[in-house]
Amino acid sequence: MLDYCRDNQITHRSNIEVKLVAVSVNGAAARYELGLQVTPNDQVLQVTLEIPVAAAHEEMRPLVAEVVARANYPLIIGHFDLDMDNGRLRYRVGHIIGSAALSNETIMAFIEWRSKWPTATSPHLCR
Repeated sequence: MLDYCRDNQITHRSNIEVKLVAVSVNGAAARYELGLQVTPNDQVLQVTLEIPVAAAHEEMRPLVAEVVARANYPLIIGHFDLDMDNGRLRYRVGHIIGSAALSNETIMAFIEWRSKWPTATSPHLCR
């Protein structure tokens, strides 16, 4: 992932100790933070998309948490998280890598798909 970002001159942040690469992605309605992290055993790639929506008022977070729980119920793959401490909303999904290496095509597909997904599926959240 680091090589791909460097080779393609993609501005990124990384934390080698936890195998994390993060990039900012501009969508149609907002700027999203995308994190790609490989588990310590190199078997799963976790993709986290931070959606620029926050429940800023702490008293509203339980209501937002209920909406998140209801949104998660029908999802087959992935889930939404609400950080109850700061009110930030994230979407997370894991992909089994197994013994296969991540190809440049796979990494680019994650970056492109995740940058388009929020505005394509829930534009009211992103405006």
